[in-house]
Amino acid sequence: MPRLATTPSYSLFLRHSALRLQLRKIHARSYNFNSDIFLEDLQNAQFHVMDVFDDVDDKLFAFESLYLDIINDQAPIKKFQARGNQMPLMTEQWRKSIRHRIKLWKKFTHDRTDSNYALYQEQKNKCTSSTRKAIKAYFLHKSETEKPNECWKTYRPILQSKKSRQTNDILLEGRGTYQRQN
Repeated sequence: MPRLATTPSYSLFLRHSALRLQLRKIHARSYNFNSDIFLEDLQNAQFHVMDVFDDVDDKLFAFESLYLDIINDQAPIKKFQARGNQMPLMTEQWRKSIRHRIKLWKKFTHDRTDSNYALYQEQKNKCTSSTRKAIKAYFLHKSETEKPNECWKTYRPILQSKKSRQTNDILLEGRGTYQRQN
């Protein structure tokens, strides 16, 4: 079960599932192409087809169609997925640690050696450590604010759920387990 420690001696069991972040789909053109081939394609394009049309709009449509075909061949549109609103407690160090861990895992899956796995394990431990530090620092900072409603807004999504409750137990380290009264 996930655990949040706001002070060294107390911790709470939290609900299992965090809120899912919406993915944003980003469409971007990849401009990593050979300019010589692009210019050659432009020179070889059949732009004289535009002269067949009398209307300016039809000429523009013909030009755009030809030009976009060349652009799409040389610099295709790529689709990316970006997470919606990042977690406010995610630090840059934590994010970089996760990315590095993923790179090491991919390296291990391609070359399954003990040294690659040891590097992955070490980074996984660092990632876990940075996760705990970031969560602790975020909630400690939020709980020290002057406004109690700001503190409550921070803790409410974690401690309450309109769906089902995962557990009714509250664990106070060193003092035993207590049942939450509904």
